[in-house]
Amino acid sequence: MKNYTNKIICKRILSAIVLIACIPIVSATPPIPESYWGYATFNGVPAPDGTSITVEVYGTGEVVGNTTVQYPNGGYSLDIIFNDTDTAEDEGANREDALTWKINEINCSVPAPGIDTATSGGTNSNFNLTATDTTAPVIHSVTLDPTNPNTGDDITVTVNVTDDIGVTDVTANGEFLSYTGVDDTWEGNITAIDGTHTVNISASDAAANTVYDETANYTATTPADTTAPVIHSVTLDPADPNTGDDITVTVNVTDDVEVTDVTANGEFLSYTGVDDTWEGNITAIDGTHTVNISASDAAANTVYDETANYTATTPADTTAPVIHSVTLDP
Repeated sequence: MKNYTNKIICKRILSAIVLIACIPIVSATPPIPESYWGYATFNGVPAPDGTSITVEVYGTGEVVGNTTVQYPNGGYSLDIIFNDTDTAEDEGANREDALTWKINEINCSVPAPGIDTATSGGTNSNFNLTATDTTAPVIHSVTLDPTNPNTGDDITVTVNVTDDIGVTDVTANGEFLSYTGVDDTWEGNITAIDGTHTVNISASDAAANTVYDETANYTATTPADTTAPVIHSVTLDPADPNTGDDITVTVNVTDDVEVTDVTANGEFLSYTGVDDTWEGNITAIDGTHTVNISASDAAANTVYDETANYTATTPADTTAPVIHSVTLDP
């Protein structure tokens, strides 16, 4: 009985082995990638080397292909990876998925999002891409230092600004600021104008998208001018004139703001336009005399100088009278 049972078990085992051996073994073939090559245009010009190109599944954002521009005139090549349904992992696109193409993370207008579809094994030549950046930079803050300057002082303007691609220039009242290289910060100087003023900030990107800001202002005051001009020299020419001759008076004078008028013995001198020099004439009076010089600024601060003098003489009269006629009557 035992031998019979063993024979039955052996026959069943053999039958199972034969059945398993007859089951066909199917080897799954992974989907073939879809190939693309063409030219990328960004902001109206061929995309430069290194520009990123990305393909996503439309509506989900799943990245199924990416590359960079590597060839002249914006040339690129890219393969889209497909999902193998025989595995648990999600490796890429599914057949007929709608796609979104991006250049520098900007959605392409050619092809528009959702127009292109994934086709395993497809080959796409001259598949050209176009994208345009239409998003302006964002100004996060503007600071002025100081905010209460004296008129004419420098004000340091600091702007924190970002852009989805890159900020290219920032201005304050038309003056270009410089990128500091740290924390998206741009910095530069403007000159304080008397009174309260708003600072006009602009920030632009390579596509000429521009944002403006007028939130920062300052109040500048002009300190009272209490400093008189300084007279450096006074010269007279000649210093020994004849009585009644003209004497040329030359005065070199400066002021921390501006000299407005210079006089010599009450006569106004004229600014020559050269080397802070004022010049004019006075009339020589017989004898020795000091010339009284004054110089003033717009705040009426005045300095006086009496260091220059001259001696005028009246030449001896050595000319006899001339008799023009003599008449006798009768």
